Amino acid sequence: MHDCLANALQAPEFRDYDLIMIDCPPNFGLVTKTAIVASDYLLVPAKPDYLSTLGIGYMVTSLNKLVKDFNKHASHQSENWGPRRPIAPRIAGIAFTMTQHQIGRPINAQRNQIELVRAQGLARVLQSTIRNNPKYFSEAGENGIPAVLRGSPVDPLTVELRELTEEFLASLSEKG
Repeated sequence: MHDCLANALQAPEFRDYDLIMIDCPPNFGLVTKTAIVASDYLLVPAKPDYLSTLGIGYMVTSLNKLVKDFNKHASHQSENWGPRRPIAPRIAGIAFTMTQHQIGRPINAQRNQIELVRAQGLARVLQSTIRNNPKYFSEAGENGIPAVLRGSPVDPLTVELRELTEEFLASLSEKG
């Protein structure tokens, strides 16, 4: 069941894509597990607060368990499913979003949470952060225009989205 998306993405119409991003709910339910099984790399968005950063450790533990369990079952071929390929998705980075900025950077309390996650060493913490702006993001959805294309090129949020995009793509290049 978890590999149905991975199998679908092997179709010829997806061969010309270098990157497919799948936005998942902030839980470890069926949709998220299915997307992980179909993925080579993960970008983990997180809010820099205490409870959200606790969730990063839970997510890493759950990811490792999913990979172990899936690969254990993938080695057993069945008549109904045929052979399954083992998976090895890796976290390309943790991106902190919904930040509150002061003097061009996240406020002290949020910077402290970001540094705590970085010190844990669970995964690479990206330098780029995305400030909180509910109006900007809700209007983007209502108008059908991606947030990164919505603002002017010098708008701070647009700049942050581009910086995050560039940093994420660079992290993928480093990983091969």
